[in-house]
Amino acid sequence: MPDESGTRFRYTVPSSTEVDAWVQETLVVDPGSSANDIYEKEQPSSLFLLFYLPQARELLFRVPHWRIDGIGLMYLQTAFLRILSNGPSEEIQLDGLEAKYLAPSLDQAAAVQLETTAATSQAADEELGVFIRGLPSISISTLPNHEFNSETCGQGGGKYTGFNAIDLRKYLPVPYNGPEAAASIYHTGIPVSIDLAVHKYFESIAAEFHYGYRQYVNKVLELLNTQPPDPLHAPAHPELSSIGLINDHLQAKNEGSASTIDVEEWWVAIEAINRLLLTNVWTRSDRMCLSVIWNEAFYEDSFVVKFLEEWEQTVLKELDVN
Repeated sequence: MPDESGTRFRYTVPSSTEVDAWVQETLVVDPGSSANDIYEKEQPSSLFLLFYLPQARELLFRVPHWRIDGIGLMYLQTAFLRILSNGPSEEIQLDGLEAKYLAPSLDQAAAVQLETTAATSQAADEELGVFIRGLPSISISTLPNHEFNSETCGQGGGKYTGFNAIDLRKYLPVPYNGPEAAASIYHTGIPVSIDLAVHKYFESIAAEFHYGYRQYVNKVLELLNTQPPDPLHAPAHPELSSIGLINDHLQAKNEGSASTIDVEEWWVAIEAINRLLLTNVWTRSDRMCLSVIWNEAFYEDSFVVKFLEEWEQTVLKELDVN
């Protein structure tokens, strides 16, 4: 709980009754629902919730994005499945030292110098300038005017401007680059702006997504927290985030002393409150998966399906996949 200043939290060892109450609040057994059902109807929560859906044979980990990122979630899922496959163990004794296992912030893990200098401020301005100068980005028409023509969208110019999510874990020292720091946020967004009048083709556009990382996080947050007066004036374009190779972080087969658990399917989604088409791409068991999340207030299902089909056809063509 927060201390008197409201800036620090004080940890108190919970009683067995409090632990049981926490389990009842955060572990939900729903025999009749699927993960997709829960995703569509469950209200936002600040808690980390686990849904066991026996009829659908699914486990749904539902957690606010500010608590954990995609790579960390896979590390956590791997640890959970390992425990599950090994069966019940001895009762865990809480001794008050649990807080030492909490992962530090990104600034601490990366040993970032918190003092702002003229050089870092200039670097941040340069990075953010890419985003600011690229506005307004090309836009997708949303409801009620939602016609989409794949032959003309983006043709003849305009800029695609957004943020490209970058995983920072692999650049951090041990143990912050692995499973021990699973419950953390170790990624950032790099601004990208692509002039479609210059970069007209797949290979040229793909090359534009290769950018370095700079210290500009605070100014990015300040910029993103400034909401437009009208939601219909907010950006409306696909925002692509690559999760990478799933098998590097989440095993398909988990063999334990009590049972063997196979992960047949895996997917991830976040809640969309704006007009962006939140798109994720990942590779699992030699299959590349492309998913998109959208807000039904701005898009009809048929529009998104058509958009995704056009995208899929383009990717297959450019990768020369029959």
